[in-house]
Amino acid sequence: MGAEPSDGFRRVLVSSETEIKFAVERGRKPTVVEGMSEGTRQPSAYETIYFDTDDFDLRRHRVELCVRNRDGQVFQRIKTRQDNGNILGCQSHEIVLSDPEPNLGHARALLAPNLRDAISRSALKPRFRTRFSRISHQFANDSCITRASFDQGCIEATGRSELISEVEFKLKGGRLDSYTQECALLPRRGAGRASRREQSCARIPARNG
Repeated sequence: MGAEPSDGFRRVLVSSETEIKFAVERGRKPTVVEGMSEGTRQPSAYETIYFDTDDFDLRRHRVELCVRNRDGQVFQRIKTRQDNGNILGCQSHEIVLSDPEPNLGHARALLAPNLRDAISRSALKPRFRTRFSRISHQFANDSCITRASFDQGCIEATGRSELISEVEFKLKGGRLDSYTQECALLPRRGAGRASRREQSCARIPARNG
């Protein structure tokens, strides 16, 4: 399950991230895209499968484990929330995979002891899937560097599908207070509520249990 590259974990990418997502209100997509037009990267295609146990052990411990295909490259991502008082912060670990199955060795090396025994070939199952296209633009002011990404697609679980239309702000460098001030401007730009994907990540899988 989840064959790893021949060089083991040397291609693991570890990063601390601060991010927030906003849903894009109906009819506001042109406004959001126009605001990101200058210097925007070419669209990327994403398909991501999120895994958990029948008892949702990972979600209860604020851990995400997913396998993502991004423009043909497959990698595993494990995300854990930080306990440093930054409610927007998380720790992300990525490793390149040769197939779309979870690499349990990588996961167990990162998870707390009480979770290592909970994940196994039989216990870990796909819970929901997202498919979306993304365009991104990075910008800076005197105090911070932020990457804005606009995602459009769908989230699928238990035979149901819901649309994704959201913008993600990720702090790439600089001061947290300046970043949060930038995020506070999002409602004026047509993105003014918690993203459907963030809500669905907590809600849709639970319906399978």
